[in-house]
Amino acid sequence: MQAVFFLRFSLIVEFFPFRYNKNMSQRKAKKPKISSKAAFILSSVFIVLCVAMLFLSISLTKQDELTKASLSSSAVEAAEGKPKTKRPPVSTKEPDKKQTPTFNSDELPKIDSEKIDVTEGKTSGITENSSEIPLDKPVSDKQSASSTSGMNPKYKIYIVLDDGGHNVVQLQPFLELSFPFAVAVLPHLAHSKDSAQRIVLSGKTLMLHQPMQAINRSVDPGPGALEPEFSPEKIRSIIKENIADINSSDGGIGKLVGMNNHEGSLITENAQIMKIVLQVCQEDNIFFLDSRTNVASVCKKVADELGMPIYERNIFLDNTPNQDDMVAQFRRGVEYAKKTGSVIMIGHVWSGKNLADVLQKMYSEYSPQGFEFAAF
Repeated sequence: MQAVFFLRFSLIVEFFPFRYNKNMSQRKAKKPKISSKAAFILSSVFIVLCVAMLFLSISLTKQDELTKASLSSSAVEAAEGKPKTKRPPVSTKEPDKKQTPTFNSDELPKIDSEKIDVTEGKTSGITENSSEIPLDKPVSDKQSASSTSGMNPKYKIYIVLDDGGHNVVQLQPFLELSFPFAVAVLPHLAHSKDSAQRIVLSGKTLMLHQPMQAINRSVDPGPGALEPEFSPEKIRSIIKENIADINSSDGGIGKLVGMNNHEGSLITENAQIMKIVLQVCQEDNIFFLDSRTNVASVCKKVADELGMPIYERNIFLDNTPNQDDMVAQFRRGVEYAKKTGSVIMIGHVWSGKNLADVLQKMYSEYSPQGFEFAAF
């Protein structure tokens, strides 16, 4: 009995590993296997995803660094709620200390008599009290020099703004521009001296806008005007008084350098009167600019007889208050400068910010191209 039990036990022990191994081999045989091709594809996809994630991480890091580096101080101030101002670059060229004009008759642009613009009879119509506008601080001499210093510009653009003196509200936007131009101030008005002082302190060129009678006698040129009936002595006296009014210690502070006519179609065709006007300019060492309100002007002819060069207006900028029209006129002036080397364009203070914005836009466009916004 014991022998039989032992035999049975021995058989179980002997055959158990075989059955166990057989069962395990069967189980292993049932486990699904991945082909080498599928494994290669899965591995490749995994590697590509890892590389993509690495490049994405590097790209985001560089972009963040560039963004931080590109932040200028003005952008930081804007983010902190501080005002941001945009102004064109000013000159680094030192101007002559003496503001006495010099003339080269070969450089003076000639008038295109076939395209004369006449704007006589326009007035500002502004009567508001402008005394609350603070005076600007004096600018450095560098700001009054050529805006394209060091570039050897090929063409020169001269800007003159007429009818200063009515108020400073409309004048202020122009004085905030950094490139050179001139402002012609009417004498004996409520804000003539105030305007002249602000023009000088802003580093712009100061001119007298000399009133003269128009062919249309119903047009009132304003105080200090020249009439054809006046004697030579009275004409001379009036001009001297007007110069003194703008160039006084509480006005232009001795900085007036030029004169042009306000209205004046009747006077500028009168050779006798214009001879007196130009002789006074010679005596006071100031230049004369013919606004060309009359195609029959004799200013150039009289100046030639006196042996003195004068300037002549080529373009009126603001015949209409439409900014697109102003831009079109400015571009006409640019084309004129390309043909002759320079152009003189006249606008008016009463156009205010409307014209000031156009001039800023044109400066930003043409100054980098080598056009010099020049001072007289």
